[in-house]
Amino acid sequence: MTLRDINIGPLSSQVYNFTILDSSYKPTGQFYSTPLYLLSNRVDSRYGHIMQVENGGKQWYDGLAVHLNQRFTGTFSGTVSYTWSHELDENQGAGSSAYSFYGSPNGLYNGSYSLDKASGQLDQRQRFVGTFIARPRFVKSDSAFARIFINGWEWNGLLTLASGRPYYETVSFSSTSNLPQAFTTTLDGLGGDNRVPWLPNDPLRLDPITRFDTRLAKSFRIGERMSISLLFEVFNLTNTVATTGVSTPGFTAANTGTATAPNFVIAPCASATATVCAPETPGLRTATAGFPDGTNARRAEAGVRFVF
Repeated sequence: MTLRDINIGPLSSQVYNFTILDSSYKPTGQFYSTPLYLLSNRVDSRYGHIMQVENGGKQWYDGLAVHLNQRFTGTFSGTVSYTWSHELDENQGAGSSAYSFYGSPNGLYNGSYSLDKASGQLDQRQRFVGTFIARPRFVKSDSAFARIFINGWEWNGLLTLASGRPYYETVSFSSTSNLPQAFTTTLDGLGGDNRVPWLPNDPLRLDPITRFDTRLAKSFRIGERMSISLLFEVFNLTNTVATTGVSTPGFTAANTGTATAPNFVIAPCASATATVCAPETPGLRTATAGFPDGTNARRAEAGVRFVF
């Protein structure tokens, strides 16, 4: 689902220029030009957003999946899976922004969802998963010592290799003084998506995934109907941590003129009007979250399972 603001009014007939500055606050010679949603054009000034919920966005997915399952011997089996895919959408994010009945309008321009078509945040081009189960018989003896301590072990492994996924970069006003826009959270005044409009949608990239999980287990029979298992597990054995969130601010903007005669500037700094630039750091790692305990760093655990 998507959201359209039916109270925002039309875009201005005038096109406004935003001068893009470098980190020394000097003009780069480049401009971002766009008409604005003006406060004066709002349909009913008594209200802010009046949202219409509609099924306006689209999503495209193409993929190729290959799966092999092979039992090599009586003591070893494995599977291999490979997926190539390409996902495009009209700025639905990772899916969480596609089912909300409230919030701000979707996209850069009101109802113009097709202008945001690009590779989405769910676009993971390649993913490889390999698994194995090994139940080796080390000795042929059937003695109690061999059954309890030497034979009967099971070793499992899960290898995951996957491409990093795209992520968004944002621009916002560092000062909202003298702004003629209807809403000051986006450059054009819609109050919708605040992504950097002159860059491709989702230009940042999360880390690729390289992960190996393994388990060593040993089961002991207790009579005919019960058993107890000892489990030793390590998740992300190589401790290859993958980023799940990055810093998104890339630029800030300000109006150094007046509301009636604006002079918009954009800089890759925390403030577009400061005397010294504090550079933004889009793409800087901010999170490495993982299920179930909040991290995808290496973890190890031992367990006991009783079956009756």
